[in-house]
Amino acid sequence: MVSGDNLEIPSVSTDPLTYEKISGLISRQESVILEIGANNGSASLGLYRSVLGAKIYCFEPDPRAIQKWLKRKFPDSVQLSQVAIGSVNGRATFYMSDGLEEKHPEGWDKSGSIRPPKRHLERHPAIKFNRTIDVDVMTLDSWANANNIDIVDFIWADTQGAEVDLIQGGREVLARTRYFYTEYRDNELYEGQRPLRELMKMLPEFEILSRYPGDVLFRNRAFPA
Repeated sequence: MVSGDNLEIPSVSTDPLTYEKISGLISRQESVILEIGANNGSASLGLYRSVLGAKIYCFEPDPRAIQKWLKRKFPDSVQLSQVAIGSVNGRATFYMSDGLEEKHPEGWDKSGSIRPPKRHLERHPAIKFNRTIDVDVMTLDSWANANNIDIVDFIWADTQGAEVDLIQGGREVLARTRYFYTEYRDNELYEGQRPLRELMKMLPEFEILSRYPGDVLFRNRAFPA
């Protein structure tokens, strides 16, 4: 992968990333996985079942999703922090997503963000953003320092447009992270959301291992393949 303005973006893979493939990437015993934007815990459960022996740290700020996550009653090896991950420590406005009540009585809770919606309103008009709440927000570096986290084997990030905030507040952790899997959009669904090419420039120590429709898997070159 080339750094600077001459960045090479690979074509979209038709072979999806599965939990089993993630397990194959992680060879270390007692591995550490971070799931940032855990929502209702469905991916948390997939990771727990597939990556045996892993310590999984999950993060989610939406109270509706948190209640669903907690109902799954995970073992102690899977932990939830009820915070958003961002570029600063403190409090932040969280833009709650709603809509589609015919199937989701409490409202659609999968698109909320610490970034205000922008083109999301045009692309997905059935999803509304009529409510905001204040939530706790932490940088990834602050959380890792407080919890004595060293090497991270895999980060699964679903931050709904706040990818740049995660990176800005997590540079120390990312330098110690083997694989980083995150959403990206090139059409600014949320205000300030940066396109893939700019995320790549922010992650010079990483190369793209695979690109998917709306998601990308980075590998840290500092670690052996």
